[in-house]
Amino acid sequence: MRTLAAEAATRFSTLVASGEEIPFDVAEDSGDSAFFYCYVPLTARFIGERTGEIRSLPAFTPACTAVSSAGVAAPYLESRGIPVPTAPNSRASLMLTTFITELWEGSAEFSLDRARLDLALAKLDADTREVDQTDVLVAPIAGLQMSVSRIDLPNGVQIIRADGVDAPIEAMRSEGMNRAAWQPQFLALVEPDATEDGPAGAIRRLHELITVMHIFKEGSVGLGPHAFFPTGDRKWRRIATDAAPVRPGFYTLTESEANRLAEFATEIGDRLDDPGLSWPLARFEMGCGRPTVFEAVSDHLLALHSVLDGAGTVDAPLSVRATELIADSTSRADVRGRFERVEMLERSLMRGQGRDGQNETSGALELARWLEEGSRSILRSAVLDELGGDVLSTVDESLIVAGLAAGEGSISEMGSTDEWDAIPAAAEIGEDF
Repeated sequence: MRTLAAEAATRFSTLVASGEEIPFDVAEDSGDSAFFYCYVPLTARFIGERTGEIRSLPAFTPACTAVSSAGVAAPYLESRGIPVPTAPNSRASLMLTTFITELWEGSAEFSLDRARLDLALAKLDADTREVDQTDVLVAPIAGLQMSVSRIDLPNGVQIIRADGVDAPIEAMRSEGMNRAAWQPQFLALVEPDATEDGPAGAIRRLHELITVMHIFKEGSVGLGPHAFFPTGDRKWRRIATDAAPVRPGFYTLTESEANRLAEFATEIGDRLDDPGLSWPLARFEMGCGRPTVFEAVSDHLLALHSVLDGAGTVDAPLSVRATELIADSTSRADVRGRFERVEMLERSLMRGQGRDGQNETSGALELARWLEEGSRSILRSAVLDELGGDVLSTVDESLIVAGLAAGEGSISEMGSTDEWDAIPAAAEIGEDF
């Protein structure tokens, strides 16, 4: 890059010396009592009309090769809002001509200012820095409202009020954040780990934070569409979070709930990565990301099927096993009936029959919300390891105990001694018996 800049300085100085002129524009500058005029050199236009000269320089091809190998052309062009070409060589070529153009923008001559070149190269390094080379990744949290200004969570993750940190303007906007402009914005901060697979690992931890929050309690919360990391000189680069839009509503934490959320995240530990729970948790999170709670019905049922279906000790349907986990002894029949109505609601929705002919006031909306809360309760117990390592076996054992206590085989169902009295005595049966 330095060699290319030196060659460009010599080439363009030669062109100007041979009679080619840098165009100028006239700009107004108002003084205290009169207007003053100054000439502004249009150096960028001069170079832009002669990019072929840059491409013909001896150092241009080696510079293109270096830029392509480093993979810095795309982020450099993106940071300036310039469309990125598909072909790698085209990207590198456009980046180099843009770099040379910016190097002398506003200058009336083409002398090579070493300090200016060093500054441009430092800016290039900052604009193309990898995420794993930065100290922190910042992402806005949509829907969150709380009275505390900071929560410290495990794995190097923090939730912090935005006005307490240096953050990009784009992360501070209220559009799409489920808040009014005067309400505080909260950010998630994550420290990239050198052992992670680049930005994907940091983004994954941000998504895990939202999953933890969804399991902890009800409410509408999620990540903003972009995360940001600093590139120096108060500049930021953004990367997509691939987060779904957040449902209308809020996710409110009191001070005590904020403290319990931190404790809850610590208690969970690595349970989110448990092979037996990762799929149902992902399905539950998918449901929480649906635009409405009705569209989440199938997701929550699939999450429960994943945890509770299978050939266990007891041949029981989902409604029976789920009831055992979330109902007390006085409400099992009601809970089982609700699960059966939820399954009917899902079939109606799958057939395109809206809400099973019901409006929100007649119970369909309440039923969908009840399912989401029931799924949350079961998964929360599972990630806290309150149900043992094998959830299915734990549930079936509970069903057996409940059946022995209240059903056939219990003491109350064994009958009186009258049935034993009805058996003939040994003398009546005969000596040969």
